[in-house]
Amino acid sequence: MRPLAALLMACLTCLGADESRPLRLATSHPFLEEWASRIAGPGAEVECLTPRAADLHVFEPSPLTVRKVLEADAILAFDPLLEPWLARLVKSNQLEGKVLWIGKPWISDQGTTLACCPETSTGKHALLRRPEPVDPHLWTDPALVRELVTRLHAWLEPKLGAADASARQSRLGALREEAAAVDRELREGFSRLGDDRRGLITHHANLSRFAATYGLRIEGVILASATTEAADPSAREMARLIDKARAGKARLVVVDKGSRAAAAEVLAKESGLPPPLPLRVDNLESEGPGSTWAGMMREAGARLSEALAR
Repeated sequence: MRPLAALLMACLTCLGADESRPLRLATSHPFLEEWASRIAGPGAEVECLTPRAADLHVFEPSPLTVRKVLEADAILAFDPLLEPWLARLVKSNQLEGKVLWIGKPWISDQGTTLACCPETSTGKHALLRRPEPVDPHLWTDPALVRELVTRLHAWLEPKLGAADASARQSRLGALREEAAAVDRELREGFSRLGDDRRGLITHHANLSRFAATYGLRIEGVILASATTEAADPSAREMARLIDKARAGKARLVVVDKGSRAAAAEVLAKESGLPPPLPLRVDNLESEGPGSTWAGMMREAGARLSEALAR
């Protein structure tokens, strides 16, 4: 009996060790990785499936990425329309039960196509013919970020158990307050601008939520496509954008940092505007102030308000 008892005890010990290991959580985006890591603390091993500078519109998973998805205990992403590559993996491997599409209430559940993906696009998005576009860049609105992290916390709690629950609640509170502080700072910065200094032409359709939140105007978008690597606009469209800028409706051309921006440079030069302002709002820097969500937002807000004020 003693060998059997010892074997049973060893098995129970093994089971206990397995149950006590951190939750393996895979995220689709660096913002989600940051928020989940901060809330879960030591209760989860959080890994982002995409590089920090990846363009989610055209990202293609490697075999290693697929393996990480299959091995994860839980998967956190924004929305199937924004991340079609992950939606395909989830569907083909029947992983719906372990994924949270945290942005669905504000993106695909709205019944609208993505603002960054027009109906004429031949890209890889699961496009639907719908009447009004929605901007899927939810993280550019701090008030919405407060809702997202609250929803994330509620989803994580039953997976992480009672241990460390009060600390997780405190970490959630700190995240929500950080988002509120970012919002206050950006509102203060943009409040100094006159109405004639609030017009923008953007490289990619990724700033409409940000603009609506802080009283800016998007007067035109250069690349009407799902990807920042799209073809340049037609001569007719470029002429329309130049006319708007020359008429004083736009004070600045904003481009996605690190992306091809030849058309934006031509537009700025022909319109008599300053050189295009490189701005990162779709992802995070590898290091420095822009390596966190709050740092990215503060940097983007400061650079935009300063450039518009000139």
